[in-house]
Amino acid sequence: MQAEIVVGILSVIATIAAGLLQRTWRARRPRLPKFEAISLGPVHESTSFTVLDSVKVVDLREIGNRRKTEPGVAVLTDSYLVRRESDAGNGMVFRYAASGGLEGDCVSHADNSVISSYESTHFRTSRAVSVLLNELAEGSAARITNRLVYSGSFDRFEGEDFETHIERPTRSLTIIVTFSTDCPCRAVTAQIQVGERGQTETVQKDRPVLMNGGTLLYWRVFPKDGGWLPVGAKYRVQWTWDRQMPVPAPSAQGTG
Repeated sequence: MQAEIVVGILSVIATIAAGLLQRTWRARRPRLPKFEAISLGPVHESTSFTVLDSVKVVDLREIGNRRKTEPGVAVLTDSYLVRRESDAGNGMVFRYAASGGLEGDCVSHADNSVISSYESTHFRTSRAVSVLLNELAEGSAARITNRLVYSGSFDRFEGEDFETHIERPTRSLTIIVTFSTDCPCRAVTAQIQVGERGQTETVQKDRPVLMNGGTLLYWRVFPKDGGWLPVGAKYRVQWTWDRQMPVPAPSAQGTG
């Protein structure tokens, strides 16, 4: 349960930071970078919401050597500490895509959210979680947590990756991946791409770290100048599995 403990600690720190930021919010309105407002159905973000803290936990503990014979199941817990900057928008839209099956919901705002499909040209399955935030006051913060279940999306034998995009002004990003003990992570690299035509660069400083014998991957990203992460940037962790290959049973002729 290491991932849950890490997320809990990060959430407490982020919540305290949000409280301090709110004290000066009205006196010094943050200057926001330009970004495209997302709309889906009745939910329109406008430019009303920023992200103080984004934590993504990818649980791969159910994916082990057995996934050679059946699709693996992974769970993404996607948590955002958001702040309302103006009253122009009425909610937020979070978009997800996968090469296999994908279902989920918003566990923090179950009564004010809906999951639906949206068009994606890059993946077989796409889902969007729309969350209404009419009751969130201007200058206030709230934590939104979505839970997505992937099936057959992390099945490449040699290695896999997880990628996320920055779609709105974001202060910090944390990616945590948990692995099973029979199929831990052997090695990990990270890449960053800023802009659709930007060059993909391998991270050399502040790289992801592996802990607990390769069963826990941790990577935190934040701007050095205390500003915002680049809107439109892609952050990817890529890993190889350390598989414990099954030992074949001895044949009858080979015994004795």
